Amino acid sequence: MPDNSENPYGFIMNPEQNRRSNHGPRSNQSRIVLVVAMFSVLAIVLIVGVSFILSLGKAGNDDIIDIHHQQVELNRILDLGLKNVSDQAIANRLVTLNAAVISDQANLDALLTERKIEIPKEQINKLEDPDVDAELEKAIKNGNDDEVFANIVTSRSQKYYAALKAALTDTASKKEKSLLEKSIENVEVAAGPTKKTEE
Repeated sequence: MPDNSENPYGFIMNPEQNRRSNHGPRSNQSRIVLVVAMFSVLAIVLIVGVSFILSLGKAGNDDIIDIHHQQVELNRILDLGLKNVSDQAIANRLVTLNAAVISDQANLDALLTERKIEIPKEQINKLEDPDVDAELEKAIKNGNDDEVFANIVTSRSQKYYAALKAALTDTASKKEKSLLEKSIENVEVAAGPTKKTEE
């Protein structure tokens, strides 16, 4: 009587049987998992790569936010001092600086919007310094507010200028470079010497 049971070692003698067994449902599932895994890895690599490329040439968000804080504080000080300054040469120069910084701030705000950066309200006046206000008040009482005001503006302008320069070295974007270079030029032209003129 012939033995109809399948030989468990038949695959050794019959390679075709082994090949056929590798094309079963389990093999197809493995292929699908492998393809899905490969596409997932590829997608992650593409996302990281695109993010990296898009970030190249841009000044860091921290640099841009710092410039914004510098602009806000410089304009606040200019508004305070220009109410009391009596030396016309200083007044003219600082009115020009004030207008330039307001214009530059509008351009920077557009860049912040473009990058979808929102500065919290409580952070807008981050650099506000009560000691500056007290120093100006004291100077007004002592009658030397023009000189003190000019020195404070010079100090704050230097900090603003340094922030602009730092951001400029971090960017290769033509648009951002142009914006920062214009702001730097405005400070160089408008801040200039702020010593009180000879009477």
